[in-house]
Amino acid sequence: MMATIPYGTIVIVTAGRTAGSCFMVVGTTAEGYRLLADGRKYPLHRPKRKNERHLRRLQLQPQLPEECRNGNRSVRDEEIRAAITQCRSASKEGGSDEQGRCH
Repeated sequence: MMATIPYGTIVIVTAGRTAGSCFMVVGTTAEGYRLLADGRKYPLHRPKRKNERHLRRLQLQPQLPEECRNGNRSVRDEEIRAAITQCRSASKEGGSDEQGRCH
């Protein structure tokens, strides 16, 4: 059984039309899918649903504000965009192309 990817983790999609894109895990459905947001095309109010086996965790993870980690408030779209940008720039996998995809 695969370990579940926790809330606030930055992942890269490995399959589908958004393959190669970075997202933040912002929830889970009853069916076991992860809800992903990027703060732009998929904001918090309209997250993308993705099967966990089609996701790969980045080694480097962002520092979310303390109140978000405690569950006292949800992360905002601006914070998601900043965290993804931070992880992209620091990632050993390289930068991103003009479409915002992680490589």
